[in-house]
Amino acid sequence: MGYGYNVLVAPAVLLANPGISREEFVELLGKTHSSYFYEYRYKDAWDYYSSKTEDRLYHRGLEGLARILGLRYSKRFIEFQKPRVDENGLMLKAPELIPFGERHHYNFIVWMHEKNSFDEPLDKKLVSRKKLKEGDVWYDRFDGYDGGVVLGIIEEKGQGWESRKNPGSFSRYSYNLTIRPFRHKTRDECFKSEKDLYDKWPQFHTGFKHDWMQEKGYLTTIGMMGGDNFSWIQRNGKYYLSDETFERMPASLGCSGLLLGYVDLVMTSEAIRLKAWKVLSYKGLKHFSSFIKRFPEAALAYEKAVWDSHLSLYAKEQAMSASELLRLRITGE
Repeated sequence: MGYGYNVLVAPAVLLANPGISREEFVELLGKTHSSYFYEYRYKDAWDYYSSKTEDRLYHRGLEGLARILGLRYSKRFIEFQKPRVDENGLMLKAPELIPFGERHHYNFIVWMHEKNSFDEPLDKKLVSRKKLKEGDVWYDRFDGYDGGVVLGIIEEKGQGWESRKNPGSFSRYSYNLTIRPFRHKTRDECFKSEKDLYDKWPQFHTGFKHDWMQEKGYLTTIGMMGGDNFSWIQRNGKYYLSDETFERMPASLGCSGLLLGYVDLVMTSEAIRLKAWKVLSYKGLKHFSSFIKRFPEAALAYEKAVWDSHLSLYAKEQAMSASELLRLRITGE
């Protein structure tokens, strides 16, 4: 068994194009047209697609690729994301990028925490997971506030009180206290294009944000079905599927019960090569038998992938040498 899957688009591109640069990777992903939620009709053309329904992560340029590769944040971006402290000792959160889809007027919004504004002190009953004292900052929301500074404790009920009162609660202390509440003063900056965004905020550009020197990782679009079965390596700016990927992958999803495997990967690559986007869609498996009949070269690739994958697994079980495997593959004995 084995089929094509939209979640295998990225590793399938690497399988067919080992040693590509990140720019080439982005270009090849941009030429794919898969969809995790659009269900093709039987009468739809094999190469039909709609940009409104396709998997958008494959079309997000270098930013999308960084997410697919699961790249770490760079040290300078981590430093940029550290909260600051205002003149009152309260936390100021770092600017945050909020991407939006095409249905919104603006495609990108940068949220900024500019200051904290105090209101008049008040008495309030609150519960806390930690013991509080005068001068502590309460950062949980209450009554429309974003937090407050504890000015005095009127009453404290001890550890475990809240858990006894409300089974399943994680709160440990109950307080009646005097608190000076504050609200975050925030501001949004809106951008219609990535160029406008990066001109103003180069810190959110993937060249600043991600560690492109990272030498290995896992393809993160696989999700639960693939887990960490498909990993990549980078050598001198060129990307490959790792040897470990081929060592640990099963023959197919049907053989492993959980993880996508070699036959699935090959058939995804074939669907991409033949622009058979119906296979790489929601409920795409219902089109697979027609795909094999419509494209004889795909049927041959399918048979070869099944033979190679099961033969390889058998050779591993038998601890066969490379020469023994080659002899078996050629002669069948």
